[in-house]
Amino acid sequence: MTAEYIIRAAIASMIHGHHKPHCYSAHVPGHGYISEGLGPIEDRADYLRQLERHATSELENMNWANEYAEPRYDQPTKGILFADWNVFPRGLDDILERYGYALEWSDEWSTCEDCGKAIRTSGNSYHWQPYYTMPDECSIVCNDCTDWSAYLESIEDDSDKACVRDCDPSEYGYERLSDSKEYESGFFTGQNDKPADILKALHAKGYRHIVFRLAETSQFYIKFETWKKTEDSDNGE
Repeated sequence: MTAEYIIRAAIASMIHGHHKPHCYSAHVPGHGYISEGLGPIEDRADYLRQLERHATSELENMNWANEYAEPRYDQPTKGILFADWNVFPRGLDDILERYGYALEWSDEWSTCEDCGKAIRTSGNSYHWQPYYTMPDECSIVCNDCTDWSAYLESIEDDSDKACVRDCDPSEYGYERLSDSKEYESGFFTGQNDKPADILKALHAKGYRHIVFRLAETSQFYIKFETWKKTEDSDNGE
């Protein structure tokens, strides 16, 4: 039984009154936004028409991935479904998971443009860091598919960009200039290091090809490092 068949059956059951959506409000003229359409019969009919239309649209535009690129997730047997699950009936998630699917929210996840695997785009903890890069404004690529040499070159001498903790610049011809986690920016006293000022000072010393790296992220501060492309790498350009 496919996920589409299960979801369409669940939508039909919901519209016939057997189940309620997780969380859905429809705008009914004269009554504003209502959550269950329990007013006069004509209001409920309008509510159900909107609910069915939104749920069907969500199904038809549902994204899918065969597995996770994001680390520390158990791989499902039938893939991952991305949607706004609020418009679907309660209990549908349990049914789909029993059939081997994993469910994620479409506004928190995307897929790698190279391998198609699932990558989280919205943090789920204070220490979370993206497991992807954006080679350009319209592309998103998981860490496993990223060309790190090219990516690091693209963020050289840019104080507004940094590579993530999972990237080790030393593997791509860079040496660390600062101590590990030397620089801090946050809410506590003394945590006022600014990448733009640091980069300006390094340039004044004659350093070029500088890359910033996020060493630690937390609720109230971040710690970061500076790296420089080695002379051997510079001469090889």
